[in-house]
Amino acid sequence: MIIAQKKILKVPDTIDINKKYYIVVDASTDNLEKLEMDKFEEGITVQPSTKYGIMSRKNVNGYFVVEKNMPKEERFIRTIYWEWQLYNGDWQSDYRDIYKECYPKTYYEPFGIEMTLRKNKNGKEMILTENTNDINIKNIINLYLEVFGYCEVLDENLDSLLINTNYIRRNWEILPPDVKIEVRKSRNTRQEESRSKRKDYDQVRLDTLEEYKPIERNVGRNGFQGYYAFIYEGICILESPIYGNATYVVKRDSWKKSSMETKKELINNKKFLKRIEHNSKWFEEIKKIFE
Repeated sequence: MIIAQKKILKVPDTIDINKKYYIVVDASTDNLEKLEMDKFEEGITVQPSTKYGIMSRKNVNGYFVVEKNMPKEERFIRTIYWEWQLYNGDWQSDYRDIYKECYPKTYYEPFGIEMTLRKNKNGKEMILTENTNDINIKNIINLYLEVFGYCEVLDENLDSLLINTNYIRRNWEILPPDVKIEVRKSRNTRQEESRSKRKDYDQVRLDTLEEYKPIERNVGRNGFQGYYAFIYEGICILESPIYGNATYVVKRDSWKKSSMETKKELINNKKFLKRIEHNSKWFEEIKKIFE
């Protein structure tokens, strides 16, 4: 089960808060850099920086809650130094404590949520947090959403929680990335480039493809962090919810073979029927396919 939004107000009904779950994101270069790490080292546990927002600050520093249902009380605000001139021209100075009627505040301890680098049984590198009785799973999810923009909820075996039982998990990566040879860049350069790239997880396109009632839904070895394969009558649509990719329409009878190729191979071998960019015309182009 993948969650991709700014925050959740309540735990999804499909999650039993009394059971053991893992909140997970892929240990990609971008995600590791958000934790100020250069490389994956299994077993390392960290807390994210407080720079990401209110959840990150609560996680490290704790927080106060204003109790507006209680009567106000006099509270010390600050001490000021001031000077004034007498009628005879002499100057005097003094310190004054400033008090104000305020609602009482209650301090809450930091969440203390930690993120651990770990591999699953297939060797996939992940960043994860296990929910425990003393840490609210909603706080864990919201912290991940604030830092990474999305997260996946896995069961105690690190398997996906699939809301739709028609999803089939394939044992290959759908449209794996092309192998790139890159010059090693400094950490600062990589961080600047990472901030300039848009990595939004867009659930809307997946919901749109669901509206056309696919016969079958597939996810690859990377789960919901990779490409999906939606099977319809005569065609298969390969879709990535990560902004900046593209949608590929291939023949249904050969979709498995086509989905095992990289995007570069798919384009060079001309094994797709249509390629749709992730832009404002995407919804119109998808509609044309089913007309």
